[in-house]
Amino acid sequence: MATLIDGAGALLLEDWIPMDRLVPHPRTPVGYRRDGRPIFPILGAEPTDPSNQQLPTSPTPNPAVPPAPAVDQEALNRLLAREKQQGGRAAVRDLVEQLGFTKAEDLTAFVQQPRDAQTAALSELERREQAATDATTAAAAREAQAIARERAAYAVPRSWHSVRLAKT
Repeated sequence: MATLIDGAGALLLEDWIPMDRLVPHPRTPVGYRRDGRPIFPILGAEPTDPSNQQLPTSPTPNPAVPPAPAVDQEALNRLLAREKQQGGRAAVRDLVEQLGFTKAEDLTAFVQQPRDAQTAALSELERREQAATDATTAAAAREAQAIARERAAYAVPRSWHSVRLAKT
């Protein structure tokens, strides 16, 4: 009989109980990963343990688990684009439902009605003035774009000047 004293309590051991659990054979996989590669038991606690040398050099894949198919970049891009579109549609659907409409077309019609009513309420003279103002604004924007393109076309990089000067 042996007595182990630990702090305030004591543990009595009648006889020394040997460990009955067996360690699996090192070449026997304990499981398989999703891609079919085997999982071997970890044996030995130090690098000099002889059981470290017993692992197989070429593991055999599990025939019950098929290997995962390889996904190319194009298929992955298509999948991600589809998921993004589905997320966008779900967000629009949630917004439409939060605003109390059943379909997105109902919300569009609800927003378009006041715009149409406002346009119809304008007199003929006001419509012409608004169209002229819109045309003037569009012309000014086109003119600014043309000036920017013209300046970009005349801009010569510094490297071109240095090459030209070096040749003369």
